Amino acid sequence: MSRALFPGELDGVDWTGSLLDYLGGRGVRPAYSVAQISAVHLPAALAAEHGLDASLPWLLMVQVNTAAAVVPVIYSRNYHRGDRFSFDVLRRAGSSEEPPMPDPHVPDDDISRWHAAIAPELRAAFEDVLAGPRFTLGPNLRAFEAEFAAYCGSRACIGISSGTAALHLALLALGVGPGDEVITVPNTYIATAFAISYTGALPVFVDVNPVTLNMNPALAAAARTDRTKAILPVHMYGQCADIDAIRRAAPGVPVLEDAAHAHGATLGDRHAGSLGELAAFSFYPTKVLGALGDGGAITASTPEFEARVRQLRYMGQQVKFDHAILGYQERLDEMQAAFLRVKLRYLDEQVAGRRRVAARYAELLGATPLALPPADVTGRHAYYMYTVLAPERDALVAHLSKRGIDSMVIYPRLVTQAGAYATLPWRSGPIPVAESLPDRLLSLPMFAELTDEETDRVGAAITEFYGTA
Repeated sequence: MSRALFPGELDGVDWTGSLLDYLGGRGVRPAYSVAQISAVHLPAALAAEHGLDASLPWLLMVQVNTAAAVVPVIYSRNYHRGDRFSFDVLRRAGSSEEPPMPDPHVPDDDISRWHAAIAPELRAAFEDVLAGPRFTLGPNLRAFEAEFAAYCGSRACIGISSGTAALHLALLALGVGPGDEVITVPNTYIATAFAISYTGALPVFVDVNPVTLNMNPALAAAARTDRTKAILPVHMYGQCADIDAIRRAAPGVPVLEDAAHAHGATLGDRHAGSLGELAAFSFYPTKVLGALGDGGAITASTPEFEARVRQLRYMGQQVKFDHAILGYQERLDEMQAAFLRVKLRYLDEQVAGRRRVAARYAELLGATPLALPPADVTGRHAYYMYTVLAPERDALVAHLSKRGIDSMVIYPRLVTQAGAYATLPWRSGPIPVAESLPDRLLSLPMFAELTDEETDRVGAAITEFYGTA
């Protein structure tokens, strides 16, 4: 049976400071945190005073007793497996009442579960690169480029250092520069617009479809001028934008896909990455196909575009030391390419896992006021995120947090509302749909290894909040 660590010291205190900072003065050392609980190591003297094993980490939480006094309560940690914890609950001294157990944590994303399953293959890839002799522009990069191009159904793939660099170089390969205009959407990540601004061109924002949250093709056509050099649609959250409709609406304008959310997604039966003149991918670690660090790629539809991107990627040279144009140092490194080759083999399996979770959410949340993401409007949805439109969004986030459930707001403001674009030039027509999104967007936990139990807990917490159980 446990005793309060510091009986009486915190009685009557309206505790607003940092408990761990306070306890740090008493020799309590933090170990790690999960949800609203912190794991700590106790100094030997303090552990002995309370009959606790100093060799174990102990979970510390704060409770308010019936006298409204704040009392630290200690739990022993039995084992840790992923984000699942099991506790021996120790009753407070002098009380037969057990403290309430916190709800198990449901993370918004946890790539460690996938990595644990394929760890031997990732380690083998590491050892292969470690043996050398090439660490840039080597055999793993060449192989990954060929394999990813084949997967996407594109003519070529060029490995790039990041998704942002991929967007930038792809725009340059299309000949975009000062005085030009590029049509895109305002509800994307800032990198989409920054890449346009990097070239000196003007971002032109158009509104989105209220169901898919992707570019409205008719508005893209209306925004076209004689300065329009390219159209840059974003495959938001893993659902492909309707590139065919955009091409029909604005014939003759090159299309650059922002496919950062769309690994494994399709428009009809064609994969993202094969729909535009060029496509830019990010391999940020949490993407559906992610590296173990930064990474990106450009897929190209013609030999000319491929050659142009390769020249821009590596210091403007096609022949070593012949720097014919202004170029950049934006290669995907050999180690990340090796890791991506392993993970590419599982991409369809990962998409299938995400689609399983999405289907379960649709069953659980159909009676709630949430506007759920539409399934497969233009083709196979990859569900990089499961993003809903939520009434009383902030209150729902707080409710989920109390239940130990993580969520994200992606993205909390439009690009047009970013501080950088208070001074950078841009143009936009009316965007009422996009402007209605930031206060309602909410991304629920989504990854292929999310269990049915965890998905059901998310559904139960949301139906509880809205009273639709």
